[in-house]
Amino acid sequence: MSKALLVDLYELAMAGVYFKHKRDTLATFDLFIRSSKRPFYIACGIDDVLNYLQSLRFTKEDINYLNSLALFEDDFLDYLKEFKFKGEVFGVSEPEIVFAGEPILRVRGNLIEAQIIESALLNRINLATTLATKAARVVLAAKERSVYDFSLRRAQGSQASLVCAKYAYIVGAKGTSNVYAGFLYKIPVVG
Repeated sequence: MSKALLVDLYELAMAGVYFKHKRDTLATFDLFIRSSKRPFYIACGIDDVLNYLQSLRFTKEDINYLNSLALFEDDFLDYLKEFKFKGEVFGVSEPEIVFAGEPILRVRGNLIEAQIIESALLNRINLATTLATKAARVVLAAKERSVYDFSLRRAQGSQASLVCAKYAYIVGAKGTSNVYAGFLYKIPVVG
């Protein structure tokens, strides 16, 4: 299985309907943080999104699984076999201060492609931005004192700990206890 299946079912169902009715017009979607009580956010995850989009493909195993659900027509599954995101992505630089309601990313592409990638983009940007914002607030509160990431012990899974270490370092943490994150992202390791 590939990461192409990291998609909400309704996104594929809608894309299947668009495909069936030849609704592949140009679409533009903005990804932004809804209003909240936080005064600012640190937009992150843009590089993760771009890497995801460049490598996004449905494998034979993915197509077989989707076929087993008996929800999609064969011609749509054939379309997914050849799927490649061909649209454009515009966004703020990483890390950048943003406010609720401001676009972090703008996706422009055919409606089917844009629909299929929505959940994965929201997942990547929301996690990275949430963790970077929290880490930035800790760094700001620490003033001149050094801050280090020790999230591996308490993060909701190993992937979340890697994301936390990466973005904590980007926003000002001096290092991480996570040796694998240190290796992957060239972060000084401590502890």
